[in-house]
Amino acid sequence: MSRRRLWILVGVLVILLIAAVILFFVLSRPPTGSPSAAPTPTPSATTSLTPTPTPTPTALAADALVVITATAMDASGAQLALTMVVHQPVSATDPAATADLARLSGECGSDSNWAVQNEAESGIERIDVTAVPLGSVVWPSGSEVSLWPSNNNLKVASGTGIAPSVHYQNDPPLPPCENQRALYGTANGTVSVLMWARAGFGEPVDSPNIYRWIQQDYGFFGASGPDGPVTIGDCTVRVTDAARAYGWSESLWREAIDSYDCIGSGVFF
Repeated sequence: MSRRRLWILVGVLVILLIAAVILFFVLSRPPTGSPSAAPTPTPSATTSLTPTPTPTPTALAADALVVITATAMDASGAQLALTMVVHQPVSATDPAATADLARLSGECGSDSNWAVQNEAESGIERIDVTAVPLGSVVWPSGSEVSLWPSNNNLKVASGTGIAPSVHYQNDPPLPPCENQRALYGTANGTVSVLMWARAGFGEPVDSPNIYRWIQQDYGFFGASGPDGPVTIGDCTVRVTDAARAYGWSESLWREAIDSYDCIGSGVFF
C-alpha cells in the first residue's frame, strides 16, 4: 500500500472515531425540556394540630328575666368577668321554693322583718352570680365588687364567693339577712331573696309584675366609687322576652352604666 493511501485510511478512521464520540454524547444527554432526576424527598414528621374546642354557650334558663355581664378591674391589674342572671320569682308556697324558703326561715327567722314580710302573698326570687378571674394577676382579697340582687332586705346566699359587704355597713350593724352583698374574687353562687308583696306598703299586685320584681335594682358596682380601687367596664344589661311577658315595662326601667356601675333598675323611689 502506498504511503498516500495509508494516510487517507488513517484520516478516515480518525473521522469515524470523532463521529462516534460525538454520537455517544448526543445520545447520552437527556432530552431538552424533560425533568431532570431529583432525589426522592424524605417524608418529614408533621405535628397533628388539634383545634381548640369552642366553648359551648350555656343555655339561658327559660325563666331568666334579666342577664347582666361586666368586667371588674382592680387598680392592681386584676380582672373579674361578672355575670348575674335574675330568675322569675315564684310563690313562697311553690314546691320549687322549698329549699330557699327553709334557708331564709333558718337564717332570717330571728330578724324582726321576717314576721312582717313573710306573708302568704310573698314570693322568692333567685339571682345567680358568677365571677371568673381574667389574666394572671390575682384579685386582691380586700377589693370589693358590691352587688344588687334586689332591694328587698331579707336575703341569703348559697354557693361560693358571695359575702357581706365590708364597705357598706350600718351603724349599728344590720341583721345578717339585711347586709349588702359583695364579691371579693372568684364566685359561683345564688342569692335567694324574699319578695315582699307589699313593697312600699302598697297592696299585693296581680300578674304581670308579680311581687313588683321590676321595681328593684340588679347589677354590680365598684365599692366606694371613685374612692375605691375597683372600676367596672364592658357592661351589658339584657332584658329577655320572658321579662317582657312577666311585667317588664320600658317606662319604669332605667340603666346605670358608667365606670363604677352596671345596673338595671325599675326602682320607683
